[in-house]
Amino acid sequence: MIASSVLAGLREVAKQLRILTCSGVRRPLMLCRTSYDPTGGLYLTTGWWNSANAITALANYSRVSGSHEYLPVFANTLSAAQSGPQGATGFLNKYYDDEGWWALAWIDIFDLTGDTHYLQTASEIFQDMQRGWDASTCGGSILWSKDKSNKNAIENELFLVVAASLPNRESDEPARSMDLNWAPKEWEWFQKAALDENL
Repeated sequence: MIASSVLAGLREVAKQLRILTCSGVRRPLMLCRTSYDPTGGLYLTTGWWNSANAITALANYSRVSGSHEYLPVFANTLSAAQSGPQGATGFLNKYYDDEGWWALAWIDIFDLTGDTHYLQTASEIFQDMQRGWDASTCGGSILWSKDKSNKNAIENELFLVVAASLPNRESDEPARSMDLNWAPKEWEWFQKAALDENL
C-alpha cells in the first residue's frame, strides 16, 4: 500500500517536471544548443568543469523529458573533449574536483543510455581520483590538485558521490568491490572532520 502511494507521488512529480521542463527551460536549452562547440566538444565561455555540468543538465533534461536530441552531443563530447584544444585525455587534468564533475556527468549519461563506454570513462576518472587520497594531512581525504596543495570540501564531496554511485552500476565484481570500499572511507573522514576542530 505504501509503495503504491509512493509510486503515485513519483508519477505526479514526474508529470510536473515535464510541465516545467517544457515551459521553463526552453531558453537555457537554446543556449546549450548555440554555445556548444562540436569541434572541441565543450561549451563556449563555460570552462572545463562547467561543461561537465552543462552535459549533466542535458542528461537530466533528456531523462525527464524523454528526449533523444542530445545523444549525439554526449557521444561527440566523449570523443572531442579529450582531443580538442581545451580538452584533456581521459577527462583527467590536475584538479580532482574537475574530474569529479566529469565522472558524475558520464554516470548520468550511462544511466540515460545504458552505453558502457560512458560508465567505463567514469570508472577510469575515479581510478585517477583515488590517487589523490592523502592520509598524511587532515587524517585522509583527497587533495584538491595533483600539485598536492589544499584540501577542500568540494572535491571530497564529489569523490564521495562518485564512490557511492559507481558500485551500483558496475557489473565487474572485483572493480565493484574495490570501488565500494571508498564511499565508507570518505564518509568516515567527513564525520571525523566535522567533529575535529583541528582538521
